Amino acid sequence: MLDAISDPSLSTKVTLGLLVLFTGFYFYSQQNRKSLLVFVAFLLGLILVMMIDYLVESPREFGVQQLKQAAEVTATGQMGNLNSILSESFQFGGFKKKEFIQKLSTLKKVWNEWQGAEIWSFDRGDYHKIDDNHMTIGFLGQAKGFPVTMRYIKADFVREEKTWRIVTFHFYDPLQREKGGEQSVPEFGRN
Repeated sequence: MLDAISDPSLSTKVTLGLLVLFTGFYFYSQQNRKSLLVFVAFLLGLILVMMIDYLVESPREFGVQQLKQAAEVTATGQMGNLNSILSESFQFGGFKKKEFIQKLSTLKKVWNEWQGAEIWSFDRGDYHKIDDNHMTIGFLGQAKGFPVTMRYIKADFVREEKTWRIVTFHFYDPLQREKGGEQSVPEFGRN
C-alpha cells in the first residue's frame, strides 16, 4: 500500500488535481460550508500524496536509480563501482559478480567504440513486486551509439541489508519483449 502512495501514477495525480479543480469551482459557485469542506478535503489529499511521493522513495524509484547509476558506471569505466549495485548472488551469462565486473572492464578496454550503456523507458507497467524482498523492472537499453543493440531488459532485484541490489538481467527483442524468448548477449551468452 505504501508503494502505491510513495510512487503514485500520473493518472492518480491528474485525477486528484482535477477533483481539486472541480470542487474549487463548485465551492466558488456555491460559497457554502459543505462545498468548502469537500474542496479542502481533496486539496489536502492532493498535498498529502505529493508530499509522500516527494519524501518517500518507493522500491521502483530506488531500483530505477540503481539501474541509471549502473549505466553511468559503464560510461565512466569505473566498473568497481558496480560492487555496491550488484547483489552478492549476482549471476549473468554464467558469470558471477566479480567475473562479470572483470568482463565489463575488459570489454571497455578492448571495444574502444563502446561508450557504456544507455537506458530509458522505465514504465510503471514494467515494474513487478514479487514479494517484500524481490522485484523486477523492465526497460529499454542499448550500447551507447549503437542502436542496433537495443533490447528490452528486465532486471531482477533482491533486498539485501535493507537495500535493493541487482541479481541478474534478462534480454529480449524490444518489440516482442518476453513473448519472443530471452536473447543472448555477445560476449556473455544467455542468462
